[in-house]
Amino acid sequence: MQDPQVQLWCEDEAHFQRHGSLIRMWAPQGRQPHWLAHSCCEKVAFLGALNLKTGYLETQETSTFNAHTFQDCIPQLLQVTRDYICLMLDNARWDRAQTRATSSPAYATVCP
Repeated sequence: MQDPQVQLWCEDEAHFQRHGSLIRMWAPQGRQPHWLAHSCCEKVAFLGALNLKTGYLETQETSTFNAHTFQDCIPQLLQVTRDYICLMLDNARWDRAQTRATSSPAYATVCP
């Protein structure tokens, strides 16, 4: 990018999940081991943006991914940036959704 006032950022989202499971266990022969575990899994979701020039990563924890949570992370990103940003998006549905009209110094482009 030739213009020094425009920052180039990439955005993506990720889920991290942990499922409790027992694969192998030492136990005396002929005894069935009993293991108490939660029947549900733990999960966390993050939206993140990476500045391609500096390597700075801005993240936001969210419960789900949709157009509203994506639009809510844009003001947080604009608080840590200066001047104008060009935000490269993946091809997710919520990235392309137009839920609110925002007047911000951000330009978004979708990568196929």
